[in-house]
Amino acid sequence: MDIGSFGLKESLVSVYRTRGVNQLYEWQSECLSLPGVLEGNRNLIYCAPTSGGKTLVSEIVMLRRLAGDGRRALFVLPYISVVSEKEAYLQSLCRPAQYKVQAFYG
Repeated sequence: MDIGSFGLKESLVSVYRTRGVNQLYEWQSECLSLPGVLEGNRNLIYCAPTSGGKTLVSEIVMLRRLAGDGRRALFVLPYISVVSEKEAYLQSLCRPAQYKVQAFYG
């Protein structure tokens, strides 16, 4: 399914496309198409191998929720080095949508 099919702001879709993300895997599309997941009415638990695309699913859910009601989002990661990487990545992804990204770790 196309990355633009999940109700993200067009500025975010454009960033994903410039990074080469145009289509989601079938399992990702199935997860995001479950009733209530993108709307925040249902929880989603999923697993996939390393580098299987789990983070993209969580990003899309998070970005949809930010666009929907403007609430804050919390991304929990296991290591400070991963937090630093993800902060830089999300800042560049979210800049066009004017979402503020800040890391907290210690």
